[in-house]
Amino acid sequence: MTIGKGGSALFVSLGNVLVQLPFLWILPKYIGITGVWLAVPLSNIIVACAVMPMFWFSVNQFKRVETMQTA
Repeated sequence: MTIGKGGSALFVSLGNVLVQLPFLWILPKYIGITGVWLAVPLSNIIVACAVMPMFWFSVNQFKRVETMQTA
């Protein structure tokens, strides 16, 4: 299922870094060391919200292909 999904994997990896860096820069300025610890989980939640639709689309696409092959 992951073959041919290199672009999606790149999007997720780069997206995670691009979301994490602003959190790591901004949060410690306002809430100190706690901001450093919160930056990673918060950025992961935001990336997960972006990745879930991609995941559901891929699963549904896989199911359609599988259904067409068995019919």
